[in-house]
Amino acid sequence: MFNKALLQYKVARAAPPLFIVAKPNPMTLPKEWAYPTKPAVDVGSVHDRTTISIRDLLQVYALNKSRCPDPANAVSFALLRMEAVKAGWVDVANQPEIARADPWDDDTARRSFLTDYRRIMDECPRAARAAYCLPLISEFIFRATGHPWRADEERLYDDLYRSTLIACHLPGVIGYLPPWLLYHEALHWIGPARQMEVLKAQLDLPSLPYELKYRACQAPAGTALLDTSVQVIDALESLNLAEEFGRSGAYDFELLKTVLEAVKKDPFKYHQSYHRYGVDPPTTAELSTLEKAKEVAIKFAPVAQAFIESGLGDASLSNQTALERHADLNPKMKKRCKTLFRKYTLP
Repeated sequence: MFNKALLQYKVARAAPPLFIVAKPNPMTLPKEWAYPTKPAVDVGSVHDRTTISIRDLLQVYALNKSRCPDPANAVSFALLRMEAVKAGWVDVANQPEIARADPWDDDTARRSFLTDYRRIMDECPRAARAAYCLPLISEFIFRATGHPWRADEERLYDDLYRSTLIACHLPGVIGYLPPWLLYHEALHWIGPARQMEVLKAQLDLPSLPYELKYRACQAPAGTALLDTSVQVIDALESLNLAEEFGRSGAYDFELLKTVLEAVKKDPFKYHQSYHRYGVDPPTTAELSTLEKAKEVAIKFAPVAQAFIESGLGDASLSNQTALERHADLNPKMKKRCKTLFRKYTLP
């Protein structure tokens, strides 16, 4: 199962003013590259409408083998990039991390590939799976946490990718390369805009793992308090307790639900780095409504956190921490609500 506790831990934390983000490693294509962008719905498909010549694939392999910062993993690194090109992730006009270079001599590029041929054949199936799924997983993690990778939190991000790959029934991808190469260096060049385009185009395809379809409406970083609040409201309603808190007018539950629904309908534009997706931000009116909803969620936090800590919700709710620091601003309210909810947990 996907590790929601890890994700909630990451999303709920206040981002420090300074952090370490690994510098991108540009994808290198031969300078005469002129292939059209593959339709998003066909990325990863064996029914390839944009056939790339063997000669150019060998050039991609050779050029990117020399770009690997760890020579011991250069073969796997170059193969993964070559498979990403075959899968159709390249969109030259909209990917600033693509570099052009003079091609190698064709015979030299061919010999480089043939020298590594046995290892390439052994690793090719894993590389192909990784080339298709990792960009989509990277987009999800970028959307949910605000970063696709952070070098100063390598263990946390490794766990996020690992748990998502397992949830997608792709454990074989884990360990294909060291985490910093696999989850950042090799495929960062693809970028959220192309990843979003492919995700949205393939939501109805059986090839897209169910876990990624389910996460396609995951609210972006910065809105976790709304998501958690609405989950608590739903749980309260199932226990016929919501009316007790909503009837006073102190908490506008409908506003929270309406705004969260809007955010999940188009989570990309509500992301703090919406420009990375190539989309317009929310309107001034939408942002104003979002801020009002956040204020309601913060005010509701002591009640919601008391409910979570009472154990009345399901297991996934008990792992969520997005409201903790807001609830601690009103400890008396939280304590009174815990006393109230304890009545429903006692035999």
